[in-house]
Amino acid sequence: MEGKRRIVQCAERTSLTLGSDAVEAAGLAFLGGRLANGPEGPSGEHAGSYFDRPVRTQLKPVYDGVRRSLSELNLGLKDLVRVDAAVTKRDHVSSYREQRRRYLSGPLPTSTAVRVDNLLGRTSVIQLTPIAADPSVHGEMHAVESDAMAVYSRDAFSKGLVCGNWLFVSGATASAHSRSVKNSQGLADEAWVDENYWAQSPVKVQSGYVLLEKIRGVLKAAGHGLENIVRANIFLTDCERDLGPFWETWLDIFDGAPPATIITPIDGLGLVAARIEISVVAYKVRDDIVKVVSDTPDESLPGCPVAVRAGGLVWCSSVAGSPLQPPQPRSGIDELYSAVERLERVLARAGSSIDDLVFVGMHADRASRGGDFVKALRSRSTTELPAIASTGSGAPFYGPSLTLCLDAVAVTG
Repeated sequence: MEGKRRIVQCAERTSLTLGSDAVEAAGLAFLGGRLANGPEGPSGEHAGSYFDRPVRTQLKPVYDGVRRSLSELNLGLKDLVRVDAAVTKRDHVSSYREQRRRYLSGPLPTSTAVRVDNLLGRTSVIQLTPIAADPSVHGEMHAVESDAMAVYSRDAFSKGLVCGNWLFVSGATASAHSRSVKNSQGLADEAWVDENYWAQSPVKVQSGYVLLEKIRGVLKAAGHGLENIVRANIFLTDCERDLGPFWETWLDIFDGAPPATIITPIDGLGLVAARIEISVVAYKVRDDIVKVVSDTPDESLPGCPVAVRAGGLVWCSSVAGSPLQPPQPRSGIDELYSAVERLERVLARAGSSIDDLVFVGMHADRASRGGDFVKALRSRSTTELPAIASTGSGAPFYGPSLTLCLDAVAVTG
């Protein structure tokens, strides 16, 4: 126990565990990115071998590790409310979904699944990043059903999950509800545009459809509205192409006052034609939602709060390092330290600090930079590290000289 955070450090830790195994705060337990093996791989397995079915092999030790960490908090797999997956090949998603029923039961957690370029281990093909809820704090959870969001794999995940005042909504793309659509891309007809016409923007149309049709439908079924969203995770396959038009739509939908927003460049989504996937976390007590704004441009996305406080937690918007300026580029280490310093300023504005962090996700061009990120974080922290996840993306970031961004959650100071 450490102040408002409860830290878990299991005896069985792999060489790829970057921070604490789990951190509990405000009745939610955040686990770091879970990988199955060390850099050399177990028993000489090769991630690239189709016959090894590496996802099936790696999921068991991953879930075993998650179970051990949760047990230290008197929780179990049944208490998971969210399990995000990053895979290195698109085809791994089907194996992942097929295997989940072996480990999960009851109200299934919400989820996103995206493809990234690389993970920490040489043979690692899947990373899970779970969140669990303590029923003694939030009561029993229940799944939310809504016709607004179709799920083809009914046993794969819940569309939405309510635990106390919190609502977690699974990631959604602009996929069609059925196979009988006019276009051949699997997109909902309302989200399809003819890209032969330059005036039409696929990402704008897809963003509006996903948020206003799918996600708002799940929110409504749980008694929430768009104004209850405290954090949104945005996954873009091409920031260079789509970030500008997406952001125009995003600010317009929220009338210039969006929630905390995490924008993550990724290498692929479940639907090939999808430009974007969105998942959200909402909080029912609107009067307790406080948006923290900054008048310092480099601390926030334009028009976006740097963080949102709700339910005893601080949910930060994306934090990036300062650009690497040619013709005298700084090192990648400098960019990491710059990002951590910016995160520290954001947390201070929200009434929190680096020492109050419960989770940090580092999304960079290389997941292997996670070790340097830990060094940068330790340089500013005086206590145990938070849970940490690290992924590597080959997709472009927010600008030609940016190579990483941070996704952070802290307990209120």
